[in-house]
Amino acid sequence: MQSRIPPNAFYGFRTTKTLSDPKIWYAINRIQGLDLFLAGALITLSSIVMLVIAQDWKVEHVVFTLLLILILSLIGVAWHGFSVLRRM
Repeated sequence: MQSRIPPNAFYGFRTTKTLSDPKIWYAINRIQGLDLFLAGALITLSSIVMLVIAQDWKVEHVVFTLLLILILSLIGVAWHGFSVLRRM
């Protein structure tokens, strides 16, 4: 998110397109960093909300709900990254 990590083979949004141009690398990783930060905030907020409102729920339902939020958040982050990359 802060454009500190140069293109590399281990960390970041690694595709042929992002690794071929540093401008694209830094732009897409800035977007993905913000998206991942927001996904983490949503997951944290959801966990706190579930702690408050789901006292009477079965543990399996709470776990399933939080897992669903986690998976959908990460799918949304990946989808947004690829859709932005396609327009670059």
